[in-house]
Amino acid sequence: MPAPRLDSVHVALIVIDVQPRIMSAVHAHETITTNIAAMIEGCRCLDIPTALTEHCVDRFGESVPEIAAQAAQGATRFAKTRFSAATAELVGWLRSTDKRQVILCGVEAHVCVLQTAIDLANEGIRPFLLIDAISATLPSQIAPAIRRMESAGAVSSSVIGALYELMQDANHPAFRSVLVAAKRVRDFSDQTENVVR
Repeated sequence: MPAPRLDSVHVALIVIDVQPRIMSAVHAHETITTNIAAMIEGCRCLDIPTALTEHCVDRFGESVPEIAAQAAQGATRFAKTRFSAATAELVGWLRSTDKRQVILCGVEAHVCVLQTAIDLANEGIRPFLLIDAISATLPSQIAPAIRRMESAGAVSSSVIGALYELMQDANHPAFRSVLVAAKRVRDFSDQTENVVR
């Protein structure tokens, strides 16, 4: 069986619950927000569709301004109350656009991101995890969540790694635009103290 590889034709980006009242308590929230915004920008350059999920909007608010601004140009929003973002509406959106892969980022690693990854894998949609764009309020929860998602078939990657994999070639027409987005990515490793592994 060939190793899973991102396919720009059949992939969508899903940004999970990057909302003010959640993010204010999230570990390294500024770095995570910056990295997610960079990924949204890169996906826009590559014509990869983006979905934003927002959990219990009446309690937690809409997406933070940095994410809302990046997503304003064409992202699809899904409100939810379930922890998993793999609602019937979101799965239907993925199926209607023939997406067989998703790139997941957002919060919290051990709750909404985890349940989304498992549910989408069970739907036959391969999750790719941006481990420098996923966090939680408790850093100790990140590594077990990543391991659990990987055991369910998810593939770990990073914002820059995923963007380059999606382009595949330095001659890609969007290379320079994507490079601008990639240069915005901030290092997450110095803020995790190895919690991701």
